Amino acid sequence: MRVDKRHRSERAVTGDVTRPHIASGWLDAEAKVLVATDGHMLSIVPVDVGPRDRSGPIPPAAIAAARRGEVVARRGLVVAGDTLYRRGSHDHPCSTEAKRAKVVPTFRRGDKGTITIGLDPRFLMRLAEALGVGKFSGVCITVQVPGKDADRAEVIGPMVVTKDHTDEPELGVLMCRRVAYPKKVTP
Repeated sequence: MRVDKRHRSERAVTGDVTRPHIASGWLDAEAKVLVATDGHMLSIVPVDVGPRDRSGPIPPAAIAAARRGEVVARRGLVVAGDTLYRRGSHDHPCSTEAKRAKVVPTFRRGDKGTITIGLDPRFLMRLAEALGVGKFSGVCITVQVPGKDADRAEVIGPMVVTKDHTDEPELGVLMCRRVAYPKKVTP
């Protein structure tokens, strides 16, 4: 198994020891994807799968190793160079395409009835820190919905960012990024 160097799926795995079923990523060798979740977010990224790789849990350290070189996911172990990682025996809540279909929305960017917002996560993170957002709080993003005459339901103006669950006066403004839409292919 190889993971693209850009993907850091181990960041989406929970660190909560009371939730062992999501304390590892999940390699779906048939679908050629690596799935990771902490219960609040879900990451699904494509991976290169070798002939000896088997579906099952992939510990976070093994995911990181798969970015640096090839990792073999066998039945009970993950082999990365000279290092062996023990695979858990739990079933992941998103281990199959059927299970993932229950939690992954079917709509995509540009679909009718959706609004697309482009943002730079680094700026959002820095703005949240500037507003004093802590480890156990979040932000609310408020945008003006495009008018009915707009070509696309794309937010291109400023976003108002506030701390969630509060009436405190902290307020931030984050500019949207332009969104590239996939080209529609007509048969």
